[in-house]
Amino acid sequence: MLVDPDVLRAFAGQVEEASSAIKTVDVGHTAATAADGLPGSTTQWAVRLVGGHLTTLADAIAANVMKMGSAVRGAGDTFQVVVCR
Repeated sequence: MLVDPDVLRAFAGQVEEASSAIKTVDVGHTAATAADGLPGSTTQWAVRLVGGHLTTLADAIAANVMKMGSAVRGAGDTFQVVVCR
């Protein structure tokens, strides 16, 4: 059974959009600036550290999602599924 290459290309396109959306949200910056109303506080210091960590994680997730899209793009013409009964 052959896989429809258009389906894989459409999936790859949606995955690339998802990756871009993950980066656009910028969750790390949002978290890092959440306590800016408390300048010099331990809370502000802590959320800036958490924000930096969230940025690192979100970037890694976005990169891995993009890799998933790249893995299926163009593979539709040669990919076969074997149905076992």
